[in-house]
Amino acid sequence: MGAGPTGLVAAMLPAAEGLRVTVLDRDPCPPDGGGEAVCRDWRRPGVSQFRHSHCLLPGGKSLLAAELPGAVERILALGGRPHHNMTGPPPRRRARSVSFPAD
Repeated sequence: MGAGPTGLVAAMLPAAEGLRVTVLDRDPCPPDGGGEAVCRDWRRPGVSQFRHSHCLLPGGKSLLAAELPGAVERILALGGRPHHNMTGPPPRRRARSVSFPAD
């Protein structure tokens, strides 16, 4: 499936049960240097939406938190941020980010 959202969740679920999982993707590995370097330098021809903003709807956040404990916290630690959709779109940032429903 590759290393997109579907492939990663498909890999994370059996890994959470203790199975060894290998994720393969046709695009190159991300460059070193954090979010700014990833956004600036990582070319992902297999993922046309790579530079678009990404939001996880409340039901998706709840399901992710229930099925993969710690995943939401990890994404927040990597730069995802809470956002309430009723306040408008998330503010634009130079680095790619993920927004989660505010609790």
